[in-house]
Amino acid sequence: MITPLFYLSIAFFMAILLAQAGIHKVVERRTFLASLRGHGIVPQVLEKPLTYFLATVELSLALAWILAPQVLWVGVATAILLLGYATVLSFSYFTGRIYAGCGCEWGDSTLPIRWWMPVRNVAIALIALSTIAPDYDVAPTAFEYMNAIGFSVSAALIYFALSELSSVRLRAMLSNEIDHG
Repeated sequence: MITPLFYLSIAFFMAILLAQAGIHKVVERRTFLASLRGHGIVPQVLEKPLTYFLATVELSLALAWILAPQVLWVGVATAILLLGYATVLSFSYFTGRIYAGCGCEWGDSTLPIRWWMPVRNVAIALIALSTIAPDYDVAPTAFEYMNAIGFSVSAALIYFALSELSSVRLRAMLSNEIDHG
């Protein structure tokens, strides 16, 4: 039997990650639309509705991870969403549309798609799927909730910091290529 802390930590981490992604699609709508357009797989008439739909799905899943982390469909739906994103990124990477961007950048510039971006999404999808069959019989305690929230916030901050460091490094490399290219 695994402690409820394991499942709660993943649930809160997924909630933070999905909330950030959904908010990004609303706040940075133009950047996300540019990335979506760059992939070339969605008719232009559907781009704006798809942006709002994806934001709604991500924010709804974030809420579901908080309210019902033990429910089977939450992990499965999150995994399907992330695997869909991984598929789009892989398609664009292998068809040479690397400058479409991953759609997850903040600010005005998009980053080229790298090989590890779809791999990252598959890994996060597998983490989401690891919660579909909770193996605990006791209700989580307040202490476990507090620890899970603390762990999840820390893990999310580390994830976002590593993503930003990678972005800065990639921008520096691209800038160097342009300056010397």
